[in-house]
Amino acid sequence: MSFNFIEHLNQILPDDCKAVPFHWGHLHLMDLDAGQQKTIKHTPNFAQTVQHYADNGHSATILLLGKPVISFGEMQIWPGVHELWMMGDIPTFKKNPIKLTKLSRKSINSLENNLIWHRLQIVVRCDNVSAVKWARTIGFEFEGLVRKYTPDGCDCIFYSRVK
Repeated sequence: MSFNFIEHLNQILPDDCKAVPFHWGHLHLMDLDAGQQKTIKHTPNFAQTVQHYADNGHSATILLLGKPVISFGEMQIWPGVHELWMMGDIPTFKKNPIKLTKLSRKSINSLENNLIWHRLQIVVRCDNVSAVKWARTIGFEFEGLVRKYTPDGCDCIFYSRVK
């Protein structure tokens, strides 16, 4: 990796937060939403898959007062194109929506400033209404519907940032 992502995040995070290297076990310490739980349940070897993504891109878990609240990262699809992924603790998001949205924006901006990219993309389950709204809030633009995209057959929406 061309820069120390974790060190950089810790310089921009508030004092009650800390970034640590992502480990798939962090997801078991969070209260994930139903869609995230379905993805885990229906993806063969989910832990190995998400750890592979994390090991081959920039990734982190953000702790709020010592508790994992957001795990996220990016995976280069091909030169200049990166897909971002994120899973978060839903009760914490509901209690701290503004703070966690700002943290998410800072994290994405950090990636943007330290990657060679022309496209960042995310995929959001259609049945997760709050995540659909949140994708737009953090600056991603709607691109289109992808039918039956997830392991459990849920439709998704592609969002992107392009420069």
